[in-house]
Amino acid sequence: MIIDALRSDFAFGEYNFFPNVLALMKKGHGIHFRAEMQPPTVTLPRIKALVTGSSPSFADVVLNFAATAMEEDSVIMQLKKEKRPMVFFGDDTWLKLFPGYFERSDGTTSFFVADFTEVDLNVTRHLQKELTNPEWELMILHYLGLDHIGHTTGPNSPLVQPKLKEMDDIILQIYSAMKHWNESSILIVCGDHGMSDQGGHGGGSVAEISVPLIFLSPHYFHKNASQEIELISQIDLCPTLSVLLGVPIPKNNLGKVILEALLGYTECQKVLILINNAKQVIELYKNYWTDYEKDSTYRLFMMAEEKYHSWWDSQNVSDSEYWEENCSSLLPLLSECLTFFSLKIQSHSTQYDDYSIAVSMTLLWMLFLVLAVSMLQKDNLIQKVTFSTLASQIVVILGSVLLSHIIMCTAGGVPSELMCQTTFLSVGVQIIVGLILFLCLLYLLNKVPNCEWSSVVKWIKCRTVIEVFLAAGTCLHIVTYLSSSYIEEEHQTFYFLTIGVHIVLSLQLILSYLHTSSLHNEGNIESNSTLAFNGRHSPKSHDQNSHHLNTRTAQPFHCAHNSTNCCSAKDLFVLLAYVFVILSMLRVLRRWNQTGNKWLDNPDIGDWLVLPENKLYLSLCVAFSLIVIGVTRGHQMKSIQSMFLNLSLTTIYLYHVATGKLFAPKSTFLSVRGIIEARATFFLIGAIFISSLMPSAVYNLETPKKIISTIVQEGTADNLVSGQSDKSLVYKNKFRNTLIQKIFFGPRKHFGSESSLTVHQRLNGIFSSFLSYMCLVGRPHNIPVVAMLSLMEQMIIPVLINVSLKLPYVLLYCHWMGQAFFFFQGNSNSLSTVDLAAGYTGLNEFIPVLTGTHICLSTYSGTILWSLTFFKIFCLTYKERKYSISKAMEISGTLLLLNLSLRTSLYTLLIALQRHHLFIWTVFSPKLLYECVYTFVASLLLLLTMIVSKCMMTEV
Repeated sequence: MIIDALRSDFAFGEYNFFPNVLALMKKGHGIHFRAEMQPPTVTLPRIKALVTGSSPSFADVVLNFAATAMEEDSVIMQLKKEKRPMVFFGDDTWLKLFPGYFERSDGTTSFFVADFTEVDLNVTRHLQKELTNPEWELMILHYLGLDHIGHTTGPNSPLVQPKLKEMDDIILQIYSAMKHWNESSILIVCGDHGMSDQGGHGGGSVAEISVPLIFLSPHYFHKNASQEIELISQIDLCPTLSVLLGVPIPKNNLGKVILEALLGYTECQKVLILINNAKQVIELYKNYWTDYEKDSTYRLFMMAEEKYHSWWDSQNVSDSEYWEENCSSLLPLLSECLTFFSLKIQSHSTQYDDYSIAVSMTLLWMLFLVLAVSMLQKDNLIQKVTFSTLASQIVVILGSVLLSHIIMCTAGGVPSELMCQTTFLSVGVQIIVGLILFLCLLYLLNKVPNCEWSSVVKWIKCRTVIEVFLAAGTCLHIVTYLSSSYIEEEHQTFYFLTIGVHIVLSLQLILSYLHTSSLHNEGNIESNSTLAFNGRHSPKSHDQNSHHLNTRTAQPFHCAHNSTNCCSAKDLFVLLAYVFVILSMLRVLRRWNQTGNKWLDNPDIGDWLVLPENKLYLSLCVAFSLIVIGVTRGHQMKSIQSMFLNLSLTTIYLYHVATGKLFAPKSTFLSVRGIIEARATFFLIGAIFISSLMPSAVYNLETPKKIISTIVQEGTADNLVSGQSDKSLVYKNKFRNTLIQKIFFGPRKHFGSESSLTVHQRLNGIFSSFLSYMCLVGRPHNIPVVAMLSLMEQMIIPVLINVSLKLPYVLLYCHWMGQAFFFFQGNSNSLSTVDLAAGYTGLNEFIPVLTGTHICLSTYSGTILWSLTFFKIFCLTYKERKYSISKAMEISGTLLLLNLSLRTSLYTLLIALQRHHLFIWTVFSPKLLYECVYTFVASLLLLLTMIVSKCMMTEV
């Protein structure tokens, strides 16, 4: 009987959720252990470990969502070979791994985590029939309800104790039935993995890797059943099951038979069992070491084997009692040998495809070089390549690539199962990889000579403080990937960077104001001069200054001086107040959800709010946060948008009430599990989104491109400045400050008439629709986090516009904030923090595409929202940047991709070199998975942003 996510302290320790089990063990009819396992702590690899005794690979984490038939030797396969009947009820992962193995079965989906009750009742309803007439030799029950409760409400939920009481009653039911059976039987109760303090699993915390293992039988009596709990390895259950069922131990088993569980066996029988177990493990050991005879562990086993043979040969000549006593001395020695062998094999059991790894890293670094070279290309340079030159380059590149590949795949190289076979998959991979590598080399060969290397030096020397901080912080973050501790505590890096960048922003605002005031006092505001950040200025003629402005905006990545910012003292005070409020909220958010590894167990605000006794405080906090979102967002939108937003926020609260997470005076009218409320919210979110894309052009049935053009034309503030003054530095600053005042300090009437929508209203509607989505699918205690994100986004936009932060650095800032909010929501680089419950919002069943989409959107919602913020800033300021926006967008995108590719390339190189490191599965591998998904999401968002901006620039 497997109880999914049954961690050790649920059965023993401070909790006493199994009174029936404890009573049976006190009577001597059971024995218990604490079993530990290696990450990843997810269901599929843990099932494989239980039935094969081997250590599963990290790739099984991905396969957990699409399990296929297992061909590896296992206890189940051995029973099937001997045609011994088996039945199964529970998690359908077993049926996918062992199709056709069971005489009778009934599977329940393991991914619909919103179901706490039916998923277990579908298992229990078969017990009466199976226990009354047990025509099987092995029955497997896999209960999922506890795991689903953990994913949805956490281990401190009031639903946990009743669920464990239900499991305790089922155990007693099975035990009572066993008393009436003619044959001896044993009930084994265990967890496949544990549960973190946040309710998830997949990582390596103590709560996730420690589970109880209980043996119960009415046919045996154990005199030391109440002894202190012994620590064993979870894979030890596999050979123990094989012995109890009388089948051969699986050939890939690394576990050691649990001798204490062999109730009724004599010491001599245990010696024979253990020597067979050791011989099976030694056969595996010989496959990993060619010179195994020189190893000290192997010599220890040979010494134990000699003692065993001497003991066995003395059977007929020694006194029987003396002979049986001598066998007891062999057990510790054989057990020690098995432990050493198992640890050594596990440390070297993972086989790596070195050639495929090398090819992958080569491609990553090639892509990084291509991006770097593309940024350094000279503008407006058209290079002509002759046919003979191109042909010679193609021949050289193709020849080099093919020759290298042939050498690596022959006996003198490092043959690869993926890259050196003639199967359809292997050939396809070779062609795709070869084509990408060929195109990268061809591009580099032709573009490297045209790089303008001097522009890099100018760019480094001529940045403002805020831009230097953003660039240096990005490089610092990449360097932290070289440390496992920094990877575990990556959130601390982003907490430091986000707080630091806002302090520098406030400094930039003050310095800009002081410089502007100084110019006013000297009467130089009308002069044609440019001002460097350090205060030096050099007069220019009007034509020279106009040319400088056009050059600066046309090439924003080159050396450029700051423009003066003509904001009043009142505006400066407001902007500084915004930054101060943002800093205060960042400090609160640091304590909202403790994440990482070192301080994960420290109490935080979220932990306090989710306690059952604080349900009223959580409800008040959520209600206030939803009101804040509705008020601050609603006044910036049209009436129809505001109406849909407020309705969606109302249904969101009702949904969380229906799920039992929030309080309401009366909730009997709500649906079961909030299905209707969630779907109503999705409808309203869609209404907000669609109404935000419905300009007057839509009613005229205009094309999408024309709609985008209309959005831009309606959303600009051309009436604020005259056309002839567009080139003037002073009027450009007046344009910016008037735009800020109109948008952020003015009432709704400044956002246009009821017959049209401004670009700000459209983007605000889209942003608000996703805010509502986050409040719906996220955990209730994170709704205040969403409210603070909304406030910070509204406050920071006028600040970034006022400091004239160039578009590439705006993108870097939004990238930082998106990463920080990933951690503010309680996420980390551990798989245990993935909120699976978000994937089932509004669903009655498991739908892979919808579930996976919800989980991805929920996990990376912060990144998505700050990408929208970047696009909003772009739309609000593109008129001012009209000479440079196309180039700036290109550079912004390339800069972000360059950052992502460098991170991924460097990190992949690191884990390839450290693939035998102790933390490879607990720290490095989960981070690589997160890094890949984040790179995909960020690249997709960037692609969408650039496509829309290109359409806008084409039409306007």
